[in-house]
Amino acid sequence: MTTFAGQVTDGSTTTTMVTHFVLVPMMAQGHIIPMTDLARLLAESGAQVSLVTTPVNAARMAGFVAAVEEAGLPVQLLELPFPAAEYGLPDGCENMDMVPSKDLFKNFVEACGALREPLAACLRQQRPPPSCVISDVMHWWTGDIARELGIPRLTFNGFCNLRLPCQVKIIQKGQVL
Repeated sequence: MTTFAGQVTDGSTTTTMVTHFVLVPMMAQGHIIPMTDLARLLAESGAQVSLVTTPVNAARMAGFVAAVEEAGLPVQLLELPFPAAEYGLPDGCENMDMVPSKDLFKNFVEACGALREPLAACLRQQRPPPSCVISDVMHWWTGDIARELGIPRLTFNGFCNLRLPCQVKIIQKGQVL
């Protein structure tokens, strides 16, 4: 039997299981920053956290990495190579603020989707195995990975509350976002 606290008991012995969250932010600072805050909160609550990123974004997170290491928190970065060139993006273009033209936004989103198989392979090797995937709303494909692993997937939507009614009004007026 597994209790809410992650303890497994067979009646005579109890083993503590580690809850392992995998966080998959959209590669954009406005999405990464709140996801790193969530990673820290989960780790401070005793969970192991794996934060999926790319080499360029990992370098940008040096301050976050140093802070969680100093605090002794169980947070690790899972760096996946980003296929920028394969999707017509400049080399090293691994974050939305690096996309040189709005015309390349679709390419960037497609390159993010290409992380599906490498991430799935990486998560199959994780120990302890992931307990839950928390991914940005933009990464719909992480639901497939969670189903394959037999774990829940939660959607992280970092948009502010003001944005949602504004978006509804824009759509109602027939304006393009």
